[in-house]
Amino acid sequence: MTGWDTGRMAELARPRQVTVACFVIMLGAVLVVLAAFDQIAALTSLDTRERIEDALAQPPADALGLGVPEVQRIMRVLAMVGAACATAMAVLGWHAMQQRSTSARLWLSVLAVPLFLTGIGTGGLMSSVVAAAAAMLWVQPARDWFDGIA
Repeated sequence: MTGWDTGRMAELARPRQVTVACFVIMLGAVLVVLAAFDQIAALTSLDTRERIEDALAQPPADALGLGVPEVQRIMRVLAMVGAACATAMAVLGWHAMQQRSTSARLWLSVLAVPLFLTGIGTGGLMSSVVAAAAAMLWVQPARDWFDGIA
């Protein structure tokens, strides 16, 4: 192959799967960040305190020995970690889509794990959707596109 031919191979058409997955990652990550801010703001409300007290009064949470302030602190940390991961994933989703960055795809997969786990802890469905979209970048035809295979 000549230099001109290899340059053409670098301009592979992006599969629709990659476009959809990256848009889901970016939009979902923004929604996760907004939900985290909302959750942090609502932590000090009376309704949230009552729900935490009710949850701590029932098994198996009653055996943990936690009080309302400790649970609020845990929820705040989980929301902040989830928001940080989601913020990074929004930027990485753009790099994966526009620049075909394999390192961005790798970091999206790494950050999907804590995002998914914090989403379980905070009751967020969108974090699971973002994590699943990051996993979509590793299956065909996305894998071939990132590897530069036509």
